[in-house]
Amino acid sequence: MAEHLELEGYLQNVSLTKRGMKSNTEYFNALIQTATEYQKIVCFKADMNGHFGSMAEAK
Repeated sequence: MAEHLELEGYLQNVSLTKRGMKSNTEYFNALIQTATEYQKIVCFKADMNGHFGSMAEAK
């Protein structure tokens, strides 16, 4: 079951694409800074890495 959460803030610290050791699944990490907190995120759509990286640089 997919869970969707909407956050508004700044995207930071987008990692390079990584590969899970056991599952061989590609993913990357990032950090979202909202008005009140920081949220660590994991994205399993590795093809979105470049898009997230561009958004983080565009602040």
